[in-house]
Amino acid sequence: MAKRRPGVASLRTIVEQRINTLLTKAAQVASEREQDSKKYVKLARALSMRHRIAMGKERKKLFCKSCGSPWIKGFNLEIKKEDVWEIYMCACGAKRKFHS
Repeated sequence: MAKRRPGVASLRTIVEQRINTLLTKAAQVASEREQDSKKYVKLARALSMRHRIAMGKERKKLFCKSCGSPWIKGFNLEIKKEDVWEIYMCACGAKRKFHS
């Protein structure tokens, strides 16, 4: 078994930081450069799958699984609340249900 060097962050931590950075960047440029924002989301999802890191409940609420665009309320996202569910409706027509 290999020894870890002191002071070096684990690969998992680095990848999680990179995913968060990419999703944040995607949300920032979504209104001006839609293709770039979709590219950032695609890269974040690819990193997550490659390193087998679950996106988690909160990260899944940040982008559309169908078209890959980051969700921004009023711009490309509408949220309906029904009983204990939140229904996210994207501008592309996709719908996702989340337990609230």
